[in-house]
Amino acid sequence: MLLHSTNDSPLTMLIGTTLRQFQARNVETLCGLYLLVYRLLRWRIYPNPDWYHDVPILMRPTEVQNTHLHPVCIDFLPWPALRDYLCQNQNKDSRHSVDLYMRSIKLHWPPEKPLLCTDSGGAVELHPDFEATVCDAQSWTLVSPWAEAFEHLKMHVN
Repeated sequence: MLLHSTNDSPLTMLIGTTLRQFQARNVETLCGLYLLVYRLLRWRIYPNPDWYHDVPILMRPTEVQNTHLHPVCIDFLPWPALRDYLCQNQNKDSRHSVDLYMRSIKLHWPPEKPLLCTDSGGAVELHPDFEATVCDAQSWTLVSPWAEAFEHLKMHVN
């Protein structure tokens, strides 16, 4: 539903169009990425204090990001230390790609918890714990194939 809406805001249409180009590991990861990307882009497009405070801390630009020209795709990784490394070492390894990161990123959502639930009025919504999980850096990891290709960078990811 998130990726197939045709009458939403231009921002949600942009995010949906972009995320449809890649194969996410699971629906929880896809929804988590959508939330992080939405909050970051909303502030980037309309930079005001309210939107900035809504950007999860793990997604806020670092000093390195603010002072080094870099591909914008780096900004969407939920690990500040990895973003800094990639900004400072952009041309050292050509194996880095959006596709590799999208195939490797994983949100750790407890399998016993449903992603969706209904509120007291019967409306379907994300589980109440989902946002806190998504905004916690410890909930994200990079697994195979990234983990094997970049063993030396694991220290920058939880």
